[in-house]
Amino acid sequence: MVDKIPNLYVVPSLPGLDPQTKRTVEDLAARVNYLTTELDRVRGIAMMSSPGVDAARRENPQAGIITVPYRDHGGQDGFIRINSDGVISSYVNPIESIFPYVDLTIVGNVGTGTDTLHTFILPAGALALDGDWIRFVYAGTFATNDNDKRIQILFDAQVFEDFGAFDFDAGLWVVEGNYTRVTPTTVLANSLGMYGEPLVMDEGVVAGTPDIIFLARNSLLTVSNLNTTPVAMTVTGTATADNDIVQNKSILEYYRPRTVKLV
Repeated sequence: MVDKIPNLYVVPSLPGLDPQTKRTVEDLAARVNYLTTELDRVRGIAMMSSPGVDAARRENPQAGIITVPYRDHGGQDGFIRINSDGVISSYVNPIESIFPYVDLTIVGNVGTGTDTLHTFILPAGALALDGDWIRFVYAGTFATNDNDKRIQILFDAQVFEDFGAFDFDAGLWVVEGNYTRVTPTTVLANSLGMYGEPLVMDEGVVAGTPDIIFLARNSLLTVSNLNTTPVAMTVTGTATADNDIVQNKSILEYYRPRTVKLV
């Protein structure tokens, strides 16, 4: 027969013990139990009171999830799961965004025909919600010659910008705009482009060769399902000789609006 004592230990019932010896054994077991639990408590108090030592304390812990936010738009939150004892049971690190994205490689067309300059594959689910949008800046230069030059900007193989072949004798080009998700299969594309060599006013003197085009665009594009299919964001150049058209910059930034009005 064994009598269980609260805390940690039990006292065996040994036959033949006289009452005084039995009481002594029970008293020793109770003291050991008390000292064992009390030492743990005192150790915790000592750690919290020691200079330079931080100790974790649990005060009315509640089971739940603590969110660990990602740093930039386009990422995914992580989390810490806490059980009812206030102890971490599991966690997932946040997934950081690929944006802002910058490509500064210098790429020119090759001979006659159409060549890809810069391209970026937008992952499936990147524009996850209606109203999500990507801002882009594309920039480059034109060679100094009389060759016709043509730039096209495409989203999922849908031509969004195309000013046609034009004889830019020199200069540069810059296009800024955005792609905004309207539905999983439609994107509203807007941009303002400047191509060529503008006139320059310098101390009252107008200089330069005025080969320049300004173009505003606003198009609704039908595209692959953005939730399930990666899509290409591409800039191409069509010309005659190598490097008639050069691209040296792409900047892509992702945004998620707080409020979206679709109707």
